[in-house]
Amino acid sequence: MVVNIGLIDYDLIRTKLYTTPNYDIGLIYAYYKDDRNYNIRLISSFTRANLAQYDKIYIFKNSTYLSHPSSVIKDYYSYPIEEFGPGFINKPLRPFFLETRYLKPDFKCYNNLLLFSMEHPRHPIAVSIKKSKYTPSYDHIRLYEEMDGELLKKDYPQRRYNVLYDDPVDIINEPKRWQEYNDLINKHKVFLFAHSLDISKIKDTNIIEQIFSSSKYRAMRKKLEASTINVNVKWLTEQYLNKRFDFKSNVLVRLARNENGYADFRTMLDMIYYHHKAEHMIKLIPYNSDFLSLHERNFARLAYEFLHGKTYLMSFYEYVFNIAYLRMGVPKELIHTGEDRYEYIMSKYGQAKLLVQLEQWLSNNPEYEEQIFIGGDSNYEEQRRKYYDTRRSTFAFGRSPTDFSEECGS
Repeated sequence: MVVNIGLIDYDLIRTKLYTTPNYDIGLIYAYYKDDRNYNIRLISSFTRANLAQYDKIYIFKNSTYLSHPSSVIKDYYSYPIEEFGPGFINKPLRPFFLETRYLKPDFKCYNNLLLFSMEHPRHPIAVSIKKSKYTPSYDHIRLYEEMDGELLKKDYPQRRYNVLYDDPVDIINEPKRWQEYNDLINKHKVFLFAHSLDISKIKDTNIIEQIFSSSKYRAMRKKLEASTINVNVKWLTEQYLNKRFDFKSNVLVRLARNENGYADFRTMLDMIYYHHKAEHMIKLIPYNSDFLSLHERNFARLAYEFLHGKTYLMSFYEYVFNIAYLRMGVPKELIHTGEDRYEYIMSKYGQAKLLVQLEQWLSNNPEYEEQIFIGGDSNYEEQRRKYYDTRRSTFAFGRSPTDFSEECGS
């Protein structure tokens, strides 16, 4: 009897974004593919009908940012699922660890999904491949693997060009691995990293400066993230504010799970401020896989969406202005930035409730006025005073920011 085995690349199916395949999935596929007793393939859908056809399901998760699969897959624990990868707590990298130690990964199991996604990009199971690393001339390698607390060498780069699946933070924070990586660079080995560099986890500040100052570490800074805003992130931001670096950096910043969004909103306003002050050379982009489900209509959600868009086009105030009047049904073609347009829309349609709430929030948090207005091409002071002041008697200015966080979600 043929055993049906399903492989789930949870990061891929959850985010719908393909950059590189999962290294351990490639090894397990290579291990099973030639055995006629097994039918193994990549799972592309979490529907009950699809999952129920498999005798075994191996699910792999790399990102610690993504929620547990049980929050997405209905009746998760009713399936014959086994969990693998650093995205789970205390789970091994893959099944049959010893048997696959000396295998090379085979990623052909991804071909059907990628081909389908190219032919049907709008289909619900399609994934985006715009940012994929198409590297036919590259070897896919992992330098080290840990087993029973011991660090073991896995692959050695035989070719010049390689996609590297080691976590760059692990390489940087372990002196021996950092030295060996530099030795490979000095031997003209070229690496693309499959995983992002979490700059907040780097322990040696001197190495952070090396990474951003030397061209030989360019590959490490291609994909940046920060699990928290700490001294490392602040140092990097300061370098850009002082115009020390002439290359752009995007840093994906993990937001704390905050039910009312008040602290998140302030944090994201600072991100907007830094982006404009650094002349768009560094952009801190908030990230939380559950964020949009927690904040449905408040300013925190608007700031989150704004930072994921083209923030250099307008100020956050102008963005809220656009959203506010779109919600009121004002035709999109009428809504443009500029004092004259603001005057026309306000006189014709009145002041939108969302703008009133933003003015209320500002009256209690005046220290954030620059963050809200930075980046705009227009000065709305006259119009704001005219339309806001005429309604001033209806506002309860004595309330605390906590009260406003409940009303406005911020």
